[in-house]
Amino acid sequence: MNQPLATGARFLAVCFSLLVVFGGMSLQGAEESPVVVDTAAPEPRAQEPAEPTEPAEPAKKAENAENAEKPSETVKQWLEAHPGEKVYAVVLGATMNRNRDLLHLRVSRVTNPRSKNTQSLDVEIPPSFLMKCRTYIEEGPFKPSIDHGLPVEFFTYVYYLPAYPEAVIAKLSQSMAKVTEQPAEDFQPVPHMPQIPSLVSPDRKPVEVPGGI
Repeated sequence: MNQPLATGARFLAVCFSLLVVFGGMSLQGAEESPVVVDTAAPEPRAQEPAEPTEPAEPAKKAENAENAEKPSETVKQWLEAHPGEKVYAVVLGATMNRNRDLLHLRVSRVTNPRSKNTQSLDVEIPPSFLMKCRTYIEEGPFKPSIDHGLPVEFFTYVYYLPAYPEAVIAKLSQSMAKVTEQPAEDFQPVPHMPQIPSLVSPDRKPVEVPGGI
């Protein structure tokens, strides 16, 4: 073997020896220093309470529109839902002149609209309610009845709820919201109405009040 080959062989042998030495040290360090893995479960973090969110504007509008479209409870529905509440049908006899001035107003009879029996009841209607009835007739669509130049008594009826004594109810289909909106007013005496002669035609019968709510 010539000189250059011998020198190269010795250099390779030295490099191999160094590789074996340093590789062994690395393996030994790895065995002596094992990697420690923390297996403990992390502590749960407290969740912050979510802030209340306002409903979207279109949802608000839709909800308001839905509520507005809901029909309000009628007097008849309220009476059906409250069977213990009393209700009376008050038949009124009224006399008006040609100028629609109310000359005379009286209670013809009182019936129980909850019953199919239209028999007259002995129920006293408070004067404050009759005062309301007078305003209702004066401002209502009633026309005077005139016969031979003299006023003729005509009849109509309203409903009286003792639970709402200030409300004059013309129809059971009336909204209950309007009934509860009636303000309570101090009673004022009914002004004197002259008892003038009035004609009642023999064939003119008092109005019949439907019964059986």
